Amino acid sequence: MKNFMGILDRITSIFTASEKRSTKSYIDPKRFFANAASGAVVNSKTALGFTPVFCAVKLLSESISQIPIEICERQADGNIIKRDDHALSKILTLNPNHYQTKIDFFSKVIVDLCLHGNSYVYIERNNSGIPISLYCLKPENINIKHYENDLYYTDRTKNTTYSSKDILHFKSLSVDGYQGVSPISQCKNAIGWGLAVETYGNTFFSNGAKLSGVLSTDRQMSELAIERLRRSFQEQYASLNDANKTLILEEGLKFQQVSISNEQAQFLSSRDMAIQEVARVFNLPPHMLKDLSKSSFNNIEQQSTEFVRYSVMPYLSNMEAEMNLKLFRADEQGKVFTNFDANSLLRGSPNDRATFYEKMVKIGAMTINEVREKENMNKVDNGGILYLPSNLEPITDDDNSSEERKELRAKIGSLITEGLELPLFDNEEEAIAEAEKLGGDPPTAHEHTVDGETYYMPFADHEEAKEVLDRNHHKKKKKEYKDHDCKEHCTEDCAEDECKKEDDNYGERALADIDRTPTAGMVREAKKGLEWRKEFNRGGTMVGVSRARDIINGDLSLKSIKRMFSFFSRHEVDKKAQGFRQGEEGYPSAGRIAWALWGGDPGFAWSRKKVAQIKKEENADS
Repeated sequence: MKNFMGILDRITSIFTASEKRSTKSYIDPKRFFANAASGAVVNSKTALGFTPVFCAVKLLSESISQIPIEICERQADGNIIKRDDHALSKILTLNPNHYQTKIDFFSKVIVDLCLHGNSYVYIERNNSGIPISLYCLKPENINIKHYENDLYYTDRTKNTTYSSKDILHFKSLSVDGYQGVSPISQCKNAIGWGLAVETYGNTFFSNGAKLSGVLSTDRQMSELAIERLRRSFQEQYASLNDANKTLILEEGLKFQQVSISNEQAQFLSSRDMAIQEVARVFNLPPHMLKDLSKSSFNNIEQQSTEFVRYSVMPYLSNMEAEMNLKLFRADEQGKVFTNFDANSLLRGSPNDRATFYEKMVKIGAMTINEVREKENMNKVDNGGILYLPSNLEPITDDDNSSEERKELRAKIGSLITEGLELPLFDNEEEAIAEAEKLGGDPPTAHEHTVDGETYYMPFADHEEAKEVLDRNHHKKKKKEYKDHDCKEHCTEDCAEDECKKEDDNYGERALADIDRTPTAGMVREAKKGLEWRKEFNRGGTMVGVSRARDIINGDLSLKSIKRMFSFFSRHEVDKKAQGFRQGEEGYPSAGRIAWALWGGDPGFAWSRKKVAQIKKEENADS
């Protein structure tokens, strides 16, 4: 019985930490470690040695650090463009400092968040206050002090204090609002239990896969004989390699096993439970920690999506918010921001991606070049055009004047010409018959060749088609309304037809003396804007591109002049942003390019003067 109790004591001691007291006057290092209820010492180092924790931290750090990050700018019209020219772009996408890549940097950030609940990054700035490098600090060395509505971060090892504006502080769950809670220390009992189970398993196998047993004999043995027997038995049968050896006993010795079986102890179930506990701590699907006991082919895909949505996205949102707050200038905040493209983690099979891209292209949400960019393929000519079904309106103002657009639209059975939809035919006779039906005199047709296929459209060319259809529209309106008033009865869609021309003539009788010729300065700005947009692939919209062409061609209507003045008035604030003036970093900015497309400063001054003349004449006429 005494031997049996001794064995149980040794088994229990596996789970119990030593409590030896020291009489020396020094601080016991164990006080700096957290002891779990199981007795296991739990800290960031020991926890990382536990395979489920290591797998969880590795999974999160590698998954998040590989996600592409970009600098974006939200323009006044709501469009979002990439700012590869921004000073922070190289820092965040390539190397935040001279010894770390973007992958290394964000991996370190996530490891600190997982193990300590906090990650601290020092922002090194130049004399102008612009960030030039980012350096990770050791979270265990940082103390936080809250003083006069601000936070101060002190590095104990360097005896240096930083203000909150110079520290990117990424934190996990926070109780006080300014410091994160460490998942390791907060959940030490769950992790410690897993460590204890692992220690138990190691000890189990190191003792020949047997917990213990009793050697008994009817003979009386001396202390020396007992010690010799114990040592001999330990050397011959105690190790894992000796587990299956034949046991030889002499002098009447009997061996009695007193331990329970491994199955009874449910050792393997305990191991599985430890994995599930760690999955809960880090909010991960168990199958991503290699526990497939509750997974199937039907639900793994859904769990993988949930991993991105519920496990990864909180980290990304946390980092984006902190970087947007502290890395950008005051005039950039709200306009310029960081963006992690988490879609890279959701890439499906080739068939799934092909189906998704097909739908996005067909509804006009993506262009061919945007699809190719997602697949790391080079852009192609005419690949920047958005498609819509033929019975819907074109997406951009430039749609109607783009010959490339017209050629491509032929593939889907119709072609948009100056806002008017005409049918295409496989043979010339049908196209001529349609021209005769519409009033062509004489009825003719012309060809469109797309990818080697020939299609026929009514009328000799697009100009004749426009003229005939405009005339038909005008006649129809005059028949419907005896006292024809274009302003009341015509829609925006007939902007170029006779109705609109009559309306323009009506509205311009009192404005005939106003000179609409753009100045040479306006033309230079418009040409410069087009050249910049082609070179830098940013700035302005297709409306701005169309307006630049109108300025260069000297074709500006009264309505266009009013729109020019409205544009300049709304976007004058963009001149304050960095990169607008020559010599500033990021020049020419997207706002500067858009400004040039509309005629620049000469266009602003000219349109202001012309609008004043127009208002004066309109008031006089009324």
